[in-house]
Amino acid sequence: MLNINKIKVIIIGLLAALSLLLIFIYAQILFTKPTFETFNSVKIPSVNIDPGTALKSEQPQSATQVKTDFEYKIIGFIAGKEGSSVVVKKGNKEHVVVVGSKLDGKYKLIEKESDKERKIKGF
Repeated sequence: MLNINKIKVIIIGLLAALSLLLIFIYAQILFTKPTFETFNSVKIPSVNIDPGTALKSEQPQSATQVKTDFEYKIIGFIAGKEGSSVVVKKGNKEHVVVVGSKLDGKYKLIEKESDKERKIKGF
């Protein structure tokens, strides 16, 4: 019985010492003030900008439009393991164009990138 009382007193003493230490640290944090360092101010030179020339330089270049007379509408594609082709329609006629072949002698299907994206190059 005597040993249990001594163990209780030691544990309570350790907890009391720990709590006093934590209260002391907390009080130090509350009462210490931060120190602010002052720096020499840096002078920034003034810059004169003419609004007329600034707007002229920022205007985007006009894009040149390329007019094509491609009258076909892409209505589908056929994908295979070895090759692929595109189905195009003009008026009431449908044409199947294989990669590398020409349509009407002037349009050549270069490649078809992806089945999901349906991007077709070369027309």
